[in-house]
Amino acid sequence: ENAKIITARTLSVAPPTEQATYAMLSVSDSTGNTLVDGCMATFNSAWSNAVDFNDALKLTNTGENIGYMREGQFLAIERRQRIVQNDTLFIKMSGMRIHQYKLDVKIENMAGAGVQGFFADKFLNTLTLLNVDTINPIIFNITNVAGSYAADRFMIIYKPLAVLPVHFISLSAVRNADKTVTVKWDTENEINMQNYKVEYIADGISFRAIGQQAPQNTGG
Repeated sequence: ENAKIITARTLSVAPPTEQATYAMLSVSDSTGNTLVDGCMATFNSAWSNAVDFNDALKLTNTGENIGYMREGQFLAIERRQRIVQNDTLFIKMSGMRIHQYKLDVKIENMAGAGVQGFFADKFLNTLTLLNVDTINPIIFNITNVAGSYAADRFMIIYKPLAVLPVHFISLSAVRNADKTVTVKWDTENEINMQNYKVEYIADGISFRAIGQQAPQNTGG
């Protein structure tokens, strides 16, 4: 109590600089979104990629659960070496109901890491670019179709950051009734482009080309 005087020294704490990825699960309904669970992964040269005492096992409850899977272990907190290209976080879900959910994914302190994060949905066959240092809301539905409530439906994949000669305005991928996927994109400043390649990932590790599209090179 005696320290509570105007001349008391102020304690300053520097903001954390550790690379991190958060995934916060909420139930969506007519009243809004209710947070039900979450998990975190941090990346630092002091950690090991193996599951050890620095990682925190997931204590599941009777409701919805979300965490990361590694070496057969369900983790609430996963600590790994600093991010490198092709690193993947394997999300696991359990206790999901037929309902609409929102997953808020946030990637922190990776602006200079030379990689970019993607959110992979194996049920919808979509790959969504994740923005750094902001919340990326992912809305999804659990239905009575097995793939929609698969425990390993989602992954977060880190790929090399590429400098492109274009600026992407929009990018979308939609699954068709015949199980094909239509990919659409819109760009600006498209100059001296050779082609666009559309790639597919099945294992969360390796991409393979499934098609290409010639550019217009109109500069617009």
